[in-house]
Amino acid sequence: MTSHSTSTVASQDDSSYLADHSHRPASDSLALFLLLPAVAMSLGWGLRGTIGGGQIGALIPGVIVMLSLALLLGWKSSLGIVAAIGTVGMGLGGQETYGQTIGFLRDPKTVVWGLSGLTLKGAMWGISGGVLVGLAFMHSKYRWWEIAVGLLVMVGVTLLGRELIDKPKYVYFSNLLDKPREEAWVGLTLGGLSLLIYLLALRREKVSLQFGLGGLVAGAAGFGIGSLFLALGNALPKPYFGWQWWKMMEFTFGALYGLGLGAIAYRLRREMRTVDQEMSEFEPLDPLAKLPLEMMTILGLSVAMVAIQLNFALDIRTSFTVVAAGLILLSLRSNQLGWQVALSLTICGFLRDFLRGGAERDWFDKSYDHWGFLVVMTLPIVMIVARSVSKGRLSSARALLGVTWLATLFGLARITISPTSYFSNPFVSTVFLVEAVATTALVLAIPSREDTNYTV
Repeated sequence: MTSHSTSTVASQDDSSYLADHSHRPASDSLALFLLLPAVAMSLGWGLRGTIGGGQIGALIPGVIVMLSLALLLGWKSSLGIVAAIGTVGMGLGGQETYGQTIGFLRDPKTVVWGLSGLTLKGAMWGISGGVLVGLAFMHSKYRWWEIAVGLLVMVGVTLLGRELIDKPKYVYFSNLLDKPREEAWVGLTLGGLSLLIYLLALRREKVSLQFGLGGLVAGAAGFGIGSLFLALGNALPKPYFGWQWWKMMEFTFGALYGLGLGAIAYRLRREMRTVDQEMSEFEPLDPLAKLPLEMMTILGLSVAMVAIQLNFALDIRTSFTVVAAGLILLSLRSNQLGWQVALSLTICGFLRDFLRGGAERDWFDKSYDHWGFLVVMTLPIVMIVARSVSKGRLSSARALLGVTWLATLFGLARITISPTSYFSNPFVSTVFLVEAVATTALVLAIPSREDTNYTV
């Protein structure tokens, strides 16, 4: 284990740090460890399919589940860094296409092939996200350059697997005969696996291994079982054929993936809390802690905007893998910056998707005008995050409830302005509201730290 003097840093001075974390909630309840991540991530994945697709949209369930796990563990050290690494890691799987794979479920002759492909792609999402969830909590076990090497290995193997296997379509689950799409699931799977093997070879901890392998199983089960709803729906007559089976798949995937991560966290909670306690005793100050609020706001906004722009501008099929590695390395150096990546980037991402939809409906004179609106709408979010962290007021519970309800409200707004409104299709909106309320209730059910007798 490396010295904590080389570990990542906190964002607050000593007084604000203690003020922020003296009553951090925590739990030893198996039910809460299973229910909160499952319900919260189910909501997050449903929202991802409504207000933010692709890898940027996948940050929504990523940040929600990371904050849920941190809250349950009573995590207090470098919380912004922890949230950033896990959030970005969850976005990796969003680079994979699966629309045409779902199309195979419509034909009885190809339904098994479609279910197999979706299960494998769910496994990919599970291992690529899971290993980084584990690394997020265990990052203090490594020097920053060791993590950099691991990320470089992950990026290199991902690109190599994409070029050698995905691109030639050797193991392919999209439609070869009708507008075949570029896949990347093999490269992404190998990338996550290579990072897991690299961390295992360093022999510092096995939490990342267990989250990686557990995530693989949970992701495979979530996507595979969730896809059964689509297969069932395709076999039914109208009007049931056109029901919200796709959203049922998303809700199920998120619920089972979150359930798996929660179960792993519960099993490893004592080991993880010991690491948190060790980190809190040796954690140096954040180098950006004394930065003026205006400068931190500009920096946070720049990181969010540049990350989104690079993700779409880089001429690489797995561009977000490159962007994610850069974001993780940036976050490792500053807890303040980590919070901006976890919260501001996520919110900026779904605001962009929402505004792009507005541009398509002629809300603006030109399609590129949404970038100006995006800056205006994201700026106060970045400022609130920066100010809350600097004042020691941003806890996992507040951040979780804030991003959950903001995303839920935009999800409801997106449904309302879409051709299928809440009143003609109440199911999705109702689930959003129920799960947001349930997430809130579960958060409030977690006892305050001073009332909790868990052991480390």
